[in-house]
Amino acid sequence: MKFNTVKEYLDKLNNVFHLLVALPLLGFVAIYLQMHAGEFEPMVQASSLAAVLRYSFPFLVILTGGLAFISFRRNLISSKNQHTLKEKLIHYFRASLVKFAFLGAASVVAVTGLFLTTEDLYVVLYLIVLMLLSINRPTVFRIARDLGLRDGEKDIVIHKKEIGAQVGFGSS
Repeated sequence: MKFNTVKEYLDKLNNVFHLLVALPLLGFVAIYLQMHAGEFEPMVQASSLAAVLRYSFPFLVILTGGLAFISFRRNLISSKNQHTLKEKLIHYFRASLVKFAFLGAASVVAVTGLFLTTEDLYVVLYLIVLMLLSINRPTVFRIARDLGLRDGEKDIVIHKKEIGAQVGFGSS
């Protein structure tokens, strides 16, 4: 994956982000609409398994969401310590992918809980994860702020200018 400009970099990062938002959203909408039309029955009826799901799935959603931000903050330290803007952006891309993957996994767990139990708790959990994803959508201002860029680098990112040397995984 190569990036020549900040615009191209941001487009690729946003494509991954939107994919991880859209896939669970399709499942959520399909299940939710069928539930409210009365055409969808829970896969797990009232049983001991339903009780386990009631406590374990919300815990998994919270744990996975927390891991998204913990791993992002740890990876962000590595990104900030890079010497060139190119290296900072490469590391930031990787850190963002991990954050989006964890948040995407949290939303899949919430949708799976809804599918299995049809409980409104999972609707609320999914909407919270969706809100967290929306708040963390990649923008040039977020990238500049997260990386703590200096004036020259900040100007390149905010105005989506040419990065200089080609940026991509595996380039040095």
